Amino acid sequence: MNIIKETIIVDTNILIDASIAGVLKEFVKLDNLLISDLVKETEINSKTGDIVEIEKIKVISSTSEQIYKMNMVTTSEPNLTAEDAINFILAKDNNLVLPTDNKRLRKYAIRNDVKIIGPLKILDLMLENRIITKKKYSQSLIKLHNSNNRLPDEEIIKRIEESYLQK
Repeated sequence: MNIIKETIIVDTNILIDASIAGVLKEFVKLDNLLISDLVKETEINSKTGDIVEIEKIKVISSTSEQIYKMNMVTTSEPNLTAEDAINFILAKDNNLVLPTDNKRLRKYAIRNDVKIIGPLKILDLMLENRIITKKKYSQSLIKLHNSNNRLPDEEIIKRIEESYLQK
C-alpha cells in the first residue's frame, strides 16, 4: 500500500512524529518506505519509537560514492547532519521523496531538485488513502499539538479545526 507513487526515504524526525501521533504502526506498513543504513545504525533507538515496528522498514544501503558525496554536502552545508546529508544524497540519486520538517534540509533539497513532503502532509495522505480513520487523524493532530514538538502549531490547529468541521 502506497500513499504516493514515489518511494519515500524516512528520517528519524518523521518516525518520531509518527510515533507521537500514534500512527507509527500504520505508517511502517506502507510498502514504499526506505530507511538509510546510516540512519538506522546511528539514530534509531527507543526514543524514536517502537523499534520492532521500525525494523519492518526496508533498508537502503549507501555506496562508498554516496558516503563521499555525504561528506561533501556536510562540508558545504555545515548545518546539515551526516544523516540529513545521506538522506538527501539517497533521495537525489534514487529519485526518492524526502520527508522533512528541517528548514535547512528542506531549502537545500528544493534548491537541488529533490522532492520533499512534510510530516503533516503524510498524515493528510494517510487519511486520504484510508490508512487511518478521520477519528484517528484528528486524535493524531491533537497528540502532535499537545507534544509541543517542532511542527508548525498554526498548521496543526488549522487541520484540527477542519477535521472537526468535516464530521
